[in-house]
Amino acid sequence: MRNHPEEKPQPDHFTRELRRLNGYTEEELREWLLMPGMKFGDTEKWWQPGATRDKPHEGVDLLIFLDGSGKRHLLPPGTAIPPLLRGTEVARIPDFMGETVILAHDTLVDGGRRLHTFYGHLQPSNAPASGKIMAADSPLGKIGTALKTTTTCPPHLHLSLAWIDESYPIQNFRWGGFCASATFKPGDPLAFMSRAGI
Repeated sequence: MRNHPEEKPQPDHFTRELRRLNGYTEEELREWLLMPGMKFGDTEKWWQPGATRDKPHEGVDLLIFLDGSGKRHLLPPGTAIPPLLRGTEVARIPDFMGETVILAHDTLVDGGRRLHTFYGHLQPSNAPASGKIMAADSPLGKIGTALKTTTTCPPHLHLSLAWIDESYPIQNFRWGGFCASATFKPGDPLAFMSRAGI
C-alpha cells in the first residue's frame, strides 16, 4: 500500500446530500479518502493488504473520510445514501453485503446506451419499487450492517456506473458480468462526478 498515494476527491453534490441526510457539517465531513484498492480499475483488496482482486474494481468504495482537522473517520453502518442524480429505480439485486439498488437516468444517453448507477451493499429504504422516480435528495437506503458472507471487508458503499444498451434486461444483472458484456460501457464514478459537477 505504500507504493500508491492516497487520493482525496473534492466534495460534490453527492457529498453535500450525504452530509444533509446524516446531519454532518462540512467541518465534520470535509472530503473522502480513497486508499489503494478503492478506486475504479484498482486491482488491490483495500481490506486485505497484499491481496489482489479477481478482476479490476468496477466502481469506487466510499468508507473513509476526513474532517476539517484532517482526522480520519469511517462511515458507520446505517449511514443514509443519496443517489448521484435523479433517476428511476429499475432493479434490486442481492450482493455479498446487502442489496444493490440500480437507477436508470433517462436524460443521459450515449450512443444508444443509457446511464445506470449502482449503489451496492445497502439496506434499501423501502420495498422494491421498480419504476419509482428517486429524487437526487432522497435516500436510497442505508449502509448495511449484516454481512452475508465471512468476508473481512467492513460495511461500505460501493458505487458503480455504466452506460447500458437499451435492449439489455437489467433485472437479470449480476455482479460477475459487470464488465463481461458488450452491452455494458463501465465508467469511473469519480471522473463522471467531477465532469458533471455532481
